[in-house]
Amino acid sequence: MLVYTIAYIVSFILSRISLNEVSGIVLIFAAIYIYRKRYKESSNILDLLGVYGLGFIAAQGIACFKLSYLQNTWLPLTWLCLYLAYACPYISYHILNKQFKYNKTIKSITELKSSISKKQLNIIYMSMILLSIISLAAFLTEAAVLSYIPLFVRGVPHAYSYFHIRGVHYFTVSCVLVPSIAVIYTLYSDTLSKVRLISVTACVLVSVLIPILCVSRFQLIFALICAILTITVIKRYIPLKLIIYTLVLLTVMYVILTIARSHDVEYLNSIFEMRYNVPIFISQPYIYISNNYDNFNYLVSNISSYSLGLKSLYPFIALTGLKFFMPALADFPIYVVKEELSTLTLVYDAYYDFGIFGIILFGILLGCMIYVLERLMYIKSNPIIYLIYVQSTLYLLLSFFTTWFSNPTTWFYFAISVLIYIAVFLKNKLQLR
Repeated sequence: MLVYTIAYIVSFILSRISLNEVSGIVLIFAAIYIYRKRYKESSNILDLLGVYGLGFIAAQGIACFKLSYLQNTWLPLTWLCLYLAYACPYISYHILNKQFKYNKTIKSITELKSSISKKQLNIIYMSMILLSIISLAAFLTEAAVLSYIPLFVRGVPHAYSYFHIRGVHYFTVSCVLVPSIAVIYTLYSDTLSKVRLISVTACVLVSVLIPILCVSRFQLIFALICAILTITVIKRYIPLKLIIYTLVLLTVMYVILTIARSHDVEYLNSIFEMRYNVPIFISQPYIYISNNYDNFNYLVSNISSYSLGLKSLYPFIALTGLKFFMPALADFPIYVVKEELSTLTLVYDAYYDFGIFGIILFGILLGCMIYVLERLMYIKSNPIIYLIYVQSTLYLLLSFFTTWFSNPTTWFYFAISVLIYIAVFLKNKLQLR
C-alpha cells in the first residue's frame, strides 16, 4: 500500500505539470506491482484485490494519457476519491484477514472432484439445462412480441437497445452464466456420456448464439470470459491455447457485431474526438477505458445534490417494480462529458450517493465482500462458489467501465447463482443426514 500511495502522489504531481503520459505510466506500473504482490501472497492468479487493482488503477493510468479532446485536467478531489476507491477495500480486507484467519491450502482437481457427489453434480447439470431453456424461451418470446431480431436489422444503429420486454429480458440474457456452469460440471465430472456431452454442447451453443442474435457484444464477451475465468480459478492456470482461441473468436465476433450495429468508423471517430489519427481498434478501446474517469470527474465538478443512497439501491427499486409506481426514486440526472459516452466507473454511484463518504463506505463493503468470497472459495465444498467468484472477478477487472453493483442485471445474475449454490448445498446437507 505504501508503494501505491507514493506512486499515486507522484502521478498526481506529474499530471499537474502536464506530463500526462509519464503520469499514466507511473500508475500502470503501480497496478502491475499490486497485482504481482497479491499473486505472490495468495498464489491465486485471480486474486480479487489484485485483479481490482490491475483493472481500476491501470485503466486510470491509461486515462491519464489524455488522448482525446474530451478529456480535461481532473480536480484534486477526483484524484482523492479514485485513490480511496482502491485504498478502502484494501484496508478493510486486511483488517478482516488479520482478525479472522483461515486455511488457504490449495486443493488439487482430484481432491475437488472427491468433495462433491454425483447427486450434487446432477443438480448442477439440471440447473444448466433449465437455465438454457428459460433463456431461449425468453428470447423467442421477445422476438415474437417485438417482431424482429437485432442481428437481422439494417440501418438502425441502436436496434439492440430496444430489444427487450420489461422483466423478460433479464431471463434472456441470463444465458451468459451457462458456459461457466458447463465448465464446472465438465471439470468435476470423471466421464460424460454421449447424451450429456451433446446436451452440454447444445446449452453452450445456445448461450453464445443468443448474445449474437441480440447483437450484444458485452453479453458475448461476458459469457466467454467468465468461462475462461472459471477454468482458471479451478485449475489455477490459464491454458495458453485457450486464450489464443478465445481472443481470435472474440475479435472476429466483435467486428461482426460492430458492423451489425450499423456503426461506421466515421461516426464513431466523430464521437471519440481523438487528438491523433489512430485506427478505430485503438481509439474505441481507449475511449471505453478512459472516458469513464472523465465522466466521474464531471460528476464531482457538477453534482448539485446527493441521492442519499437511492442510486446504489436502484437494483432493488428496479427488480421490485417500485420505479414504475414511484418514478422519482430512479429519476436522477446523469453527469457525463458527452451523451453518447455514458460509461461511469465502479464508484460513480457511490459518490453520487454521499460524496467522498460514499466512496469510503462502498470501499469498506467491497473489501468485506472480497474477504467473504475468498474464504468461501477456499472451503471448496460447493463448486458453484466459482460461478459467483468469477462474476465478481470480471466486475472488478472491468471496474473502470460502469457501476456494476448498481446494475439490476448484476444482482439478477447473482440471485440465479445463489439459488443454484443453495440447491447444491442443500443436496449435500440432505446426503449427510
